[in-house]
Amino acid sequence: MDHPKAHGIDIEQQKLEAWRRVDAGVRELTEDVFIPGLGCRRIQLVYAPSLKPGYSWDLRELNNVYRLYFSKIVMEGDQRQRKLSGYGELEVDIETLMHFVGKLSTIAIPIAPDLSGIRGFDGTLYQLGFFGDLRSEVRFQWWEEGPAHWQSLIAIADEMVNGFLHLLPKPRGQQAS
Repeated sequence: MDHPKAHGIDIEQQKLEAWRRVDAGVRELTEDVFIPGLGCRRIQLVYAPSLKPGYSWDLRELNNVYRLYFSKIVMEGDQRQRKLSGYGELEVDIETLMHFVGKLSTIAIPIAPDLSGIRGFDGTLYQLGFFGDLRSEVRFQWWEEGPAHWQSLIAIADEMVNGFLHLLPKPRGQQAS
């Protein structure tokens, strides 16, 4: 047998079709991507400045190997309808990714949102989701500097954004599949 089959359909063909759907569509900011062999999303970081291109990065784990993927943020309808488009793997060393998983695994912060009454318009929106097993997850969202009591989390997110913005995409043929 040349190719493994699943229900009579070639698994490689399933992967290619899943990649085509992801590349051709748009999805919600929090929506995960499901492609055979991609692994579990462990961290999602959304960086959405109002006047520059925005991105979402997914740190994924499969068999204790971490990889980093990105999507672009696109606007649908009015400016509040941010969606994700595309999905590509980035060139990054595994130690960098393990560093962020380790830092987020040990952080302890209050979950209370900012209740200062301050409003804003232009600026940068951030979301950071951390995903575990048994469908456990936490997600934080903030605008600009964020709540003072989340500063340790925000510092990790800033470190991630500053590192990830400069990474280069892997050609699709070299990406994990």
